[in-house]
Amino acid sequence: MSNIFYDGFEGSMTDLKSKDVFPLIREMVFTYGLRVIRETQKGWLLGHASNGIAVGKVFVRTNDEGKTEYCYASPYFRKERGNSDEDRRTLRSIKISSLMTSIKKMKAVPSAKDMEEKKTSLLSKPINYMKRKMGDSRKHANLDVNIIHGLLAHYFGENPNSLGLSVDRDICKNLFDKFNAADTLRETKSQRVVEFFCNPFYMIGVDEFGDYMIGKVQLRNPLDETKEYMMIEPFKRYKDIEESYPDLIPFMTMMKLVYETKDVHKEPKRGLIYADEYNEELNAVFFYEGRVTHYDHTYIVTPC
Repeated sequence: MSNIFYDGFEGSMTDLKSKDVFPLIREMVFTYGLRVIRETQKGWLLGHASNGIAVGKVFVRTNDEGKTEYCYASPYFRKERGNSDEDRRTLRSIKISSLMTSIKKMKAVPSAKDMEEKKTSLLSKPINYMKRKMGDSRKHANLDVNIIHGLLAHYFGENPNSLGLSVDRDICKNLFDKFNAADTLRETKSQRVVEFFCNPFYMIGVDEFGDYMIGKVQLRNPLDETKEYMMIEPFKRYKDIEESYPDLIPFMTMMKLVYETKDVHKEPKRGLIYADEYNEELNAVFFYEGRVTHYDHTYIVTPC
């Protein structure tokens, strides 16, 4: 099985075959189309051959009876019982066949399409951060109830004065202008979001290993809650971008310069910032899933 390693992350087949966990790795590769990404402190990380998105780890351990157990751990399933959250997210068996049956029953290996959709579902975040950076377009009114009463009287053709009410024209005009400005800003925000996300853009993620996950995405309608997307170029995992994405080098260099002196938390391997913000100067939105792990990333989206 010469293609057991993910493209660009090749290792020694001789060394891998010498590992006790190799028979399980071979079975996972054959059954689910996975590939070995790298060895971690707690097992071998596996991801889909088509996009390199990690789905779980395999390893062996010696149980209390002194027997070797084959194990599969993933954040994408959860057993009802277990001594800890880690235990509830780990399947074990002394037989590979039994473990594979459990993995299938628990649907513990999400498909490549499922993982693609999981990542693209995060795009509601940068859309919201872009809108937020452009200002508040909500309509607020802190009016005295008597003013509201007077306006209602006027609307229904009654003289507010006959009810002992008065309507301050300046207050009404200021509120009218404020509401019109909110509508104008809302429209401007919508136009900016459509311009950004309805054209192809890079979605760049970095995990705790410093591996890149890069794809080119386009949303059909970013203002629609479904966030239906098109993959212009499928996600792929990279160790670096110098050869694979040379067009991104100027942008990444500019990003580092912009944030070099700013007090923001940075991902240590690649220098991407941990932030939820739209940077108009860079025309990019930064966001993250949570704590960066084997599976979760910090992201940038920016036009292609």
